[in-house]
Amino acid sequence: MPPTPRPPRERYALTRAQEHVWLAEQAADGPGRFTIGEVMEIHGPVDPVAFEAAVRHVLVATEIGLVRFGVGDDGRPYQELDPELPWALRIVDLTADSGAVSPADHAADAAGPAGPGAGDDLAARVMAEARAQLARSFDLTTGEPLVAHTLFLAADRSWWVWTGHHIVADAASGALAAGLVADAYSRLVAGDPLPPTAPGSLARLVELDRAYAGSPAAARDAAWWQERIAGAPEPVRLSRGDPPPSGTTFRCLRALDPGFDARLRASCTTASRRPSAVVTAAVAAYVHRVTGAQDLVLGLPVTARAGAELRSLPGMLSNIVPLRLAVRPETTGDELVAQVGRELQKVALRQRYRGEDLCREAGIPGGILGLIGPSVNFMAFDHAFRFGGHRATFHTLRSGPVDDLAVA
Repeated sequence: MPPTPRPPRERYALTRAQEHVWLAEQAADGPGRFTIGEVMEIHGPVDPVAFEAAVRHVLVATEIGLVRFGVGDDGRPYQELDPELPWALRIVDLTADSGAVSPADHAADAAGPAGPGAGDDLAARVMAEARAQLARSFDLTTGEPLVAHTLFLAADRSWWVWTGHHIVADAASGALAAGLVADAYSRLVAGDPLPPTAPGSLARLVELDRAYAGSPAAARDAAWWQERIAGAPEPVRLSRGDPPPSGTTFRCLRALDPGFDARLRASCTTASRRPSAVVTAAVAAYVHRVTGAQDLVLGLPVTARAGAELRSLPGMLSNIVPLRLAVRPETTGDELVAQVGRELQKVALRQRYRGEDLCREAGIPGGILGLIGPSVNFMAFDHAFRFGGHRATFHTLRSGPVDDLAVA
């Protein structure tokens, strides 16, 4: 008997954020430019079988990474869910001297000894391999999985590295999925049942996104944004020349001293003086002092997830909007922080309106990059996850393309 044909998969439109990524990719905007990634350092040993089951459960529940992309007869891109899309959790055992393992047998992987004092060396190796995984380009046209997972195992620590194409997930989705994996893993190792899955997240995300695009709210937001950017100057750049798009990013990571967070929060005495306003004002002051520009338009990455339902749905919605500020030599720190706080509150109410749509309608060449300079990304996600009782430390590898200076 001939094999039973598979039923046709349901196709969905792309969210408007996904369309932006798709078009940029088709314009040869640089291989690997839209690869994002994160590392979850788990401070304790992990059961690889239970961890793989937890990741699989979350993949099905959230539908992240189980999509294929294509172009329909009408020439428009589409996405379709494929529950049978092959994926694998690559497992690397850093406590043994063998090599990479398949998720099926969980055998040891050649990694070298991990004796006393080797912890820093192990972390360095993991981060080096994570950066190598991040350098991989995901092809939207082959139908291969667009998310890759690796679990590194040591005697006293574990690392979960995931990388993927930005078209399937954003930073908010990464935080949401990581929390769900932590919960599922903790349930499995405790012998508790997993929560039931409720597929349909992707369909609902697209539905809500498309409903906003054609709504009166979007029209009101468009009018507000056009008035806000009227007469905006050429964007201030800190980079020299006009370098071509690149799939690599120079990343400088610094840990602030332990008392900084306490001092920052102690200074936030009013609703408009939030940590995000203080940090953003500091970047604006820096750009003003370096360039002398007094009419600044910074880039502001936003989640575009207004409302509890959108915050609960994984997928790609993130947006970049302009934050226009007046900074004069005589502007005081308090005045600048207050101004930034007011602007952030206004922008938050209108963050779903696409920055690229705004620039197209205003006739600004170059899209959003023709309007903004350096960007400030204040990621206030809760990463206090525990995997079977072990706390975890969250490390962002890359949350999206970088076109100038990006402060996260």
